[in-house]
Amino acid sequence: MGMDIYGSHPSNEAGEYFRASIWSWPPILSLVRTANQVFNLSYDTAGWEMNDGCGLDNQEDCSILADAMQRLLHSAESPVLTAEHGGMAKAMSAAFGSNIGVKPQAETSKEHVQRFIDFLRGCGGFRIC
Repeated sequence: MGMDIYGSHPSNEAGEYFRASIWSWPPILSLVRTANQVFNLSYDTAGWEMNDGCGLDNQEDCSILADAMQRLLHSAESPVLTAEHGGMAKAMSAAFGSNIGVKPQAETSKEHVQRFIDFLRGCGGFRIC
């Protein structure tokens, strides 16, 4: 289970496809949303936590987002980025019982985030499936 992200008009191999697990996507999306806010990018990221085809539709926006994310990534002190994943943990606990071992926090490495930034630089727009 996770996010399969496909480049719309890739200009290089890195821009063809990016995959993030259900645990690694929330910190990446959190960084996207932080960059969106800090740099006043005004991208609509509603639905990016789902696999229903949302994303950006052109390379210019992807490059701007990549640059903003790169600046934030360089300022992060930890080699691991985290994001609260409490909503999913609560839903799964309610559905399957309270002791299922769901992590309340999701995490990913800076290297994985860098791969997403590299994907953005060559994808020509993308959709999250």
